[in-house]
Amino acid sequence: PVSHSLGMAPVPEQSLTLLCILMATPLQARYRYSDFFRLRGGMNTNWGQSTAGSSSSPFGYSVQSPSSLNSKVDMGALTSETKDSHQIDTRSMPTDTISDIRFSPNAPALGGKTYMVATSWDKTIRCWEIISSMGGSIQSKPVGMQTSGAPLLSCAWKSDASAIFFGGFDNTVKMWTISTNQITQIGMHNGAISAIMYSDIPRPCVITASYDGTVKFWSIPPSGTPFHTINVSAKVYAMDVKGYVMVIGTSDSKCHVYNLGDLSRPFKVVTDMQGQIRCISVFPDQRGFCAAGTNARTKVEYIKPEDSSKSFNFKAHRDPPNSVVGQVQDAYPVNCIRFHPLGTLCTTGGDGRYVFWDKDAKRQLKQSPRFPEAITTTDISSDGNLHAYAVGYDWHKGHRASVTNMLMVRRLGDEKLPKAAPTMAPTPTRYRW
Repeated sequence: PVSHSLGMAPVPEQSLTLLCILMATPLQARYRYSDFFRLRGGMNTNWGQSTAGSSSSPFGYSVQSPSSLNSKVDMGALTSETKDSHQIDTRSMPTDTISDIRFSPNAPALGGKTYMVATSWDKTIRCWEIISSMGGSIQSKPVGMQTSGAPLLSCAWKSDASAIFFGGFDNTVKMWTISTNQITQIGMHNGAISAIMYSDIPRPCVITASYDGTVKFWSIPPSGTPFHTINVSAKVYAMDVKGYVMVIGTSDSKCHVYNLGDLSRPFKVVTDMQGQIRCISVFPDQRGFCAAGTNARTKVEYIKPEDSSKSFNFKAHRDPPNSVVGQVQDAYPVNCIRFHPLGTLCTTGGDGRYVFWDKDAKRQLKQSPRFPEAITTTDISSDGNLHAYAVGYDWHKGHRASVTNMLMVRRLGDEKLPKAAPTMAPTPTRYRW
């Protein structure tokens, strides 16, 4: 009756019911309904799998030409922007927000080339070749795409770059074999897969974290069943693995630190986190990790007890206090953290900015201009020269009908350099627990 009196189209009863629930729900609890809206309203395309066509891919297989994909869709050709910054061609972009970005490892199989994959809420994983010569402009070229049955949340490269792993709301972890362009399901959870990492420790495996409260280890080549499972008391929202160090963040605001050489119990559990955890990144030297989330703070935590005095928190992604409204300060969620090989780190947030920090000097190195939407995820190339970030909507303000969607690649400058030691530090092969 209300919609008719306002001259609106009739609203389904289910939508009115959900609207009433949201209006009566505290703001913090409304985040739980974000996934519902995305699953109901997430956009999808009919591109299909990139399995045939006439154009040759540097990966060693053929990819579909734009005309063979969809008459209304064009993947785009080689594109470039300015000398030090580049926006991925919109014709090869996902149609919904990007959830994860990963640059390829420095592997001999790639012949010195750099690739980048991205998962998205539009149920696709896409790959581009990133061309960046010293002193030249940055260019990108789409080389492949695969589709899934539900929105994808995370992806990871195999260390030799022979495969890409991905998963999301279809509860399955899949392997995209580069040489054959084939998709293989290697495992399954009872809930959405929130994070995927590849590790050669304790043996070549894929590690997956899930909303079902488990972390599972899958052998590569796949065997169909996990060789080890960790059960935690809550949903797993974030995870990172470097060397022997694995850190997982759970919905009860705890960080569990594991030694991959001894998975029988956590080495350490950090319980003083504030707010919902969204992202975790282990130090390049594996001596600690950073974690952040909805409270606009980043926690720098050292693992060893003798280093505990070095741990601290710092505020990030906040607007300056507004004196007009009584010094009120807007705070935004921290969506992603990535470390540079030199030890500096980049955080991205709901305020639409990326920020580089030197944790050792406890100072900010660079803050980007503000983008029209949040920056949902970021990554830094293995050689430390390129920085990629995705602009989209992170749902910190509830449901919206349309968003700006961009994927940017830029060349890093002095912001990657720590103030104390501007040289590449070797990463230890094993952390001394």
